[in-house]
Parts: sequence; C-alpha cells; structure tokens
Amino acid sequence: HAFTHLPTTRGEFVTSPEFTCLGRPWRLRAYPGGDLISGNDMIAAYLYNLSDESVKIDFTFCVKNSNSNNGSSGSTNSTSSTNSTTSRTKPPSTHTFGPFGTPEEGNGAGCRNLAVRSTLLNSSLVAGALLIEVRMKLATSVTLDNLDETSSSSSSSSSSSSNW
Repeated sequence: HAFTHLPTTRGEFVTSPEFTCLGRPWRLRAYPGGDLISGNDMIAAYLYNLSDESVKIDFTFCVKNSNSNNGSSGSTNSTSSTNSTTSRTKPPSTHTFGPFGTPEEGNGAGCRNLAVRSTLLNSSLVAGALLIEVRMKLATSVTLDNLDETSSSSSSSSSSSSNW
C-alpha cells in the first residue's frame, strides 16, 4: 500500500498476486517508473495469462482514485468526472494471450503509457495504494456464416483489481 515507495527506475516492476478471472489464472505487472519504452513520468501495466491454454479477450485497465469505486471510460490520458471523481481508463484492446511459458510477448499485453505518475501521486492513491482494475471479457468472433436472426451470442465478463 505504499506506491510512493515502489521503484521508479524504468524497467523495474512489481507483480500482483495471482488472481482468477474468466476461469483462468492471471497476473498483473506494474512498472511504477514506466517500462523501457514508456513516456516520461508514465506508469505501465501488463496483464499475463498463467493458464496452459491460449485465450482471446477484450480487456482494459482502469486506475481508480480515492473518491470512487466506479471507473469511467475514456482515453488513457483523459479524465472523466462522475460526482466529482476521476479515474483513468485505457481504451479496450483485444488480444490473444498465449499459454503460460510462451515468450512474454505471447502471453502478456498491456499499456506502456497507462497514466502520468505525478498526477497519480496527487489525486489517485487509495490509502497510499495505486488501484488498477482489469476489466476483461472473452472476445467473440462473428462471421457471416454463423449469423442468423434467432441466434444470440453471450460472453462472460469479469474484473479484478490489484493494488500497490
């Protein structure tokens, strides 16, 4: 819960405990000082699939602030107001996560410029912790061959939060 005490050197990261979402194990890796290709004063976050199966999901990250439990949609660097609260949300991405043990580019994906660190320090810590919510749902593919008026598609969605 001491985000301010985490390393700020580019490329250094902290890892969340393993969590389960959509029936699979996951882990979040946060780079409080940014990864090696992040912009200045940016934090980065990446999601990793720990299961032994590939999975295609739609996902987004939401940085929560101390005034809200609800995230707002918007671009990575914008803010949205809801009852005088602000949170930063990365636009949704679709990615096929390879099984655990594949090269990191295969089983992980994320955002190298999730939020401005100095802004987070001033307004987004919750009891000293940075709270990153991961929202994900199984990605569905729709083709003309499997469309008909009576068919319906459902996908489960879920979210998990990690704090540092």
